[in-house]
Amino acid sequence: MKYIDWMRRRINILRDTKIIDFPETPEMIERKIVTEEKKIRYFHEVWPEEEAELKISLEASKAAKAERTESRRQKRKEKHVAKRKGRIDHRTNRPGKRK
Repeated sequence: MKYIDWMRRRINILRDTKIIDFPETPEMIERKIVTEEKKIRYFHEVWPEEEAELKISLEASKAAKAERTESRRQKRKEKHVAKRKGRIDHRTNRPGKRK
């Protein structure tokens, strides 16, 4: 606050009879300092950080899903291979029933 502004304020206070000027306690001064130090953050300032966290979470989720699907596919494949009859046919060199 500039000196001139302070002077105007003091003069206005002296003119106004309703306003009683009282000394600020150290606690009030501390609150004022903390309030002044708080930085107001708007959506466009906060959103990139949030989006980065969400992106990391999404990538981890996709990786976990891919791993789950791969393990399921392997299980199905093992069952399928186990169900197939016979072994490799020596004449045709193909899996399946021997003729």
